[in-house]
Amino acid sequence: YDELGNTCGTPRFTALKPIKLKWNISENCNIMIEKSLAQATKLYNDVDLHVYVQDLYGKRLMKKFKLSPDAYIQMALQLAHYRDSGHFNLTYEASMTRLFRDGRTETVRSCSIESSAWVKAMEDPTVSREECVRLLRAACDYHQLQYRDAMSGKGIDRHLFCLYVLSKFLNLDSPFLHQVLQEPWKLSTSQTPTIYDDKRLSRFLAEKPQMAEKVGLTRLKCISSAGGGFGP
Repeated sequence: YDELGNTCGTPRFTALKPIKLKWNISENCNIMIEKSLAQATKLYNDVDLHVYVQDLYGKRLMKKFKLSPDAYIQMALQLAHYRDSGHFNLTYEASMTRLFRDGRTETVRSCSIESSAWVKAMEDPTVSREECVRLLRAACDYHQLQYRDAMSGKGIDRHLFCLYVLSKFLNLDSPFLHQVLQEPWKLSTSQTPTIYDDKRLSRFLAEKPQMAEKVGLTRLKCISSAGGGFGP
């Protein structure tokens, strides 16, 4: 790679010129497209977002204490969700599977026995700080193990989906698959692009331009949740 991050290799072939596709869409298909657009627009307009800018510390401090930043944030989300709802829920985090040909994503189930034990300890005033730290490390370590398993083809949900496809192909009814596939993901940690206009965000841009540039807010002033993408 060069200094700008571009690859230095030589292309093996010349890319073909793109051709604009012309679609022959039936009237029924147009009706379904309009219905889907109306439903998507309704969901998009039913999103509430409030951004709290936290700049007391970042991932360097997490790494200093030998904690994975991703696992740390996932544990923080578990604690926040429990304090808000009073219970635990199935949690979705996307992991890449690019180690495999045509690989896309796998699911990391962030809500685990280990994370729940740490959250309960944080809410129990009789538990010592040292014990809370120990449980946090255990929860983060297990989360990292889950992530590595998901990346290397040892996840859970893609295997469940394959079993579902096979059950349909073989015309087999599985009460187990019915149960696990119908469980709702009530907490999703995927980022979603969201338009957000707030005076506090504008003040943050003015007071800390260097930090704002790092996260791309100077280029996308109306977008506070960039969203998209996943990786190790």
